[in-house]
Amino acid sequence: MLAAAMPWAVANALVTVAGTLLCTELHALFTFGTGRRPDWRRHMQSSGSAVAAYLATTAAMFALYAVQPSPGMVWEQTVYLTASGLAGVGRFLVLRLFVFADRSERDGRSGRSTRSETLVPGEPNLRLVPGTDTSRRQVAVTHPALVPSAA
Repeated sequence: MLAAAMPWAVANALVTVAGTLLCTELHALFTFGTGRRPDWRRHMQSSGSAVAAYLATTAAMFALYAVQPSPGMVWEQTVYLTASGLAGVGRFLVLRLFVFADRSERDGRSGRSTRSETLVPGEPNLRLVPGTDTSRRQVAVTHPALVPSAA
C-alpha cells in the first residue's frame, strides 16, 4: 500500500529499515533472551541480513513484473509476502547463528555462570541447572517446602 504513494523500491527500503530496527530490538529482548537492548554493533550486523532481504524481495517483485507486466494487487502482495517470509526465515537464522550467538557456545566453553547465587530463605529460588546450556535460560525452581530436610 505504501508503494501507491511512492516508487516501489523506496517503499520497500522504508519497510525494510523500519522492520529491521524493530525486529532487532524484539529479537534481542525476547527471542534470544539477552535481557537488554542491542547495541549499535548488533544493529549493524543485523543490517547486513536486511540488505540481503531487501535484495531478495526486490528481485522477486522484478521477476513478477517480468512475467506479468501489470499484476493485480493480490499477486503483488502474494509474491512480496512470500519473498519477505522466506527472507525473514533467513534473517532469523543469521541473527541466531551469528549476531546473537552466545560467545561461550562458539568458543567451546561451558557457558556456566560465574555469578554467585543469592538465595532467600523461605522463598522460591531460581538456579541454573548444572550441565545445561545457559543460553536457553534453563532453570530449576527450588522451594523450601519441596526440598527434603536433612533430619
